[in-house]
Amino acid sequence: MECSFCGMANMPSDRVCARCGQSLSDAPRLDQAGESIYVRRQEFSAELTPKATPLDADAMKHAAAAPYEMPAHYSAISGASAPPTSRRSGTKRGQSDPPPLRTQERQERVRPIPPEQPARVGPVRVRRVPERARPKTTDRKVSLYQSRVNIGMLLLLVLVSLLVVAGVGYLVLTRSPAGQMQLAAWGYEAPASAYWQLGDSQLREGYVSKALEYFQKASEMEPGKVDGLLLMGTAYERDGQQEKAIELYKSLIDPLREDATDEEKAALPKDRAAPIAPGHPEAYARLATMLRDENKHSEALAMMELGYEKTGAEQFTNMIHNYAPQQPEPSKIGARYNEEITLELKSLDECKILYTRDSNLDKAEFGKNPALYGTEYTEPLAIGEGTVRVLAVAVQENGVPSKVMDETYTVLYPTPNAPKANIAPGKYEKAPLVSLRPGETEEEKKNKTKMPTIVEIHYTVDNTPATKYSPLYETPIRLGLGKTVLRAIAVDERGKVSYEMNVSYEVKGAVKPMFKKEDVFSGLELMKTTMDQFTKAHGQPDSSEPTDDIGGHAAIKASYGWGHAVFVETEEGGKPVLCELTTTSTSFTGPRGLKVGDSSEKIIESFRDYGGPTNDKGERVLYNNGLDNLGVYKQEDDGSYAIHYYYPRSKNEYAELSFYLKDGVAKSVSWLRYLGN
Repeated sequence: MECSFCGMANMPSDRVCARCGQSLSDAPRLDQAGESIYVRRQEFSAELTPKATPLDADAMKHAAAAPYEMPAHYSAISGASAPPTSRRSGTKRGQSDPPPLRTQERQERVRPIPPEQPARVGPVRVRRVPERARPKTTDRKVSLYQSRVNIGMLLLLVLVSLLVVAGVGYLVLTRSPAGQMQLAAWGYEAPASAYWQLGDSQLREGYVSKALEYFQKASEMEPGKVDGLLLMGTAYERDGQQEKAIELYKSLIDPLREDATDEEKAALPKDRAAPIAPGHPEAYARLATMLRDENKHSEALAMMELGYEKTGAEQFTNMIHNYAPQQPEPSKIGARYNEEITLELKSLDECKILYTRDSNLDKAEFGKNPALYGTEYTEPLAIGEGTVRVLAVAVQENGVPSKVMDETYTVLYPTPNAPKANIAPGKYEKAPLVSLRPGETEEEKKNKTKMPTIVEIHYTVDNTPATKYSPLYETPIRLGLGKTVLRAIAVDERGKVSYEMNVSYEVKGAVKPMFKKEDVFSGLELMKTTMDQFTKAHGQPDSSEPTDDIGGHAAIKASYGWGHAVFVETEEGGKPVLCELTTTSTSFTGPRGLKVGDSSEKIIESFRDYGGPTNDKGERVLYNNGLDNLGVYKQEDDGSYAIHYYYPRSKNEYAELSFYLKDGVAKSVSWLRYLGN
């Protein structure tokens, strides 16, 4: 049997170890595996093994030669007899005595002897007597104090551990994304990113209303988070709030609505005064999709085009190609042409084509409502001279329009050359007859190309510009006495007006003067004869009343049986002076002896007449020197005719003498002066 404390083999029958004096009854119970024995042995050996003391060479020799003796205190405690006197008796390993020790092992085994025992060295395995076998000398108070200290240390350790755990938990909740999301879910303050993530999580799980709450909170904290706002728009769409989704997407690309008032624009927050993400394609794509689902096809297409313009993303090219038909193709591109063109439109998708030639119509407006503004294309379009803008779209059966074709065509016909006169300009003794013919262009002379045929020539002889409404040239023109300026234009078969011919002739001979300042009524003078002088010569008026101001001055109209006279106050508080006289009486003698009842021929012969041609109404210019000296024979609104003469008196006033005719005879005469401001 082996001792359970020191490991001594062949324990005697009295069950007391001969080496350590330990009784078998004091040994701990052994489990089936024997682990307690091994542990107890190790602990016991460690407690009893003293520290090794180095030995010199002589001591080592003495230790090797000395016989084995058990220390006296061992024998005293246990009462056992001493073991054999020598360790070198030749016993085999595994028997009662331990095997011999090598020199190094001996040195390690040597332990100091307790002070109360004589010093002894040797190859002895020293074992300490168990605590229960020794006298109990430990003080009880010391043991109790040590127990309290151990409990305090344990509590301190637990407290520190709790603090560490709490600190780690705080860091996890406040620093990690998962912890921040948990704080937000519990209702505590958290960063905007936590609300965005929590809203995304709720949206994925199908809790749309809850997700919108978190998104709203996050958008208030971080209004410029593009990805988060897109998620918020998705939540609005799933919740059926389409208008809010559209408004949100528009805020990403343009914060101002098209119909926003000035007050709404001014109230827009500064951080939203500019688009949040004008270059983000997702907002454009979602808006286009929503507009398409609402059957707002033209607006959806416009949004796709805007998305491609702002972002350059190829996805919009594919969207447009797959969604809308191709725009119509014109047979001629918009450019400048020198002749009339015929424009054909073609749809590659064989869709109906709507077009307009309204140059003032906005392109975007036409694209939104082509059916309202457009005309269905059925035949080629003829484009003549001028500038024409053609807008056209191809429309599918479901109403989806294509992009708007926008082409501008400018047709400029070659300008015909100015007409030619058969008489060279200059001075002549007798009045010549002047004939006009179409002019020939340099291109016609060089290349012998045929230009459009000249169909009309119009002319004037009073130095006024010739237009298509001037007298039509039909027969040679006889020039009048004095200086005559002949001006003429030609009009071709396409209505193109030529350059103007301008030649001057002078025919010697006496020429009647034009209407001028010295031409007055007998005994009267405009702007000098006072009202008192007039009434003294022609009597008191039948009635007198204020009339409309003339040139900003107060005026008085005096009515008589033969007509009326108008007087104006030129100065404040001054006497009114004559500014107009209209009479049907033959008692008044007008300029150059003319009066009511004279024929139109007599009147015309009394003043200058260049012999100008008449128009289709019988009207003609009697003279015009280009300095507002003018004489005309004109048809009035009631169909009657009148002869008007004018001359300027100063920069802001001029005089007029008019004879109103009936059946070729003057029925009334007006003499007046106009005042300017």
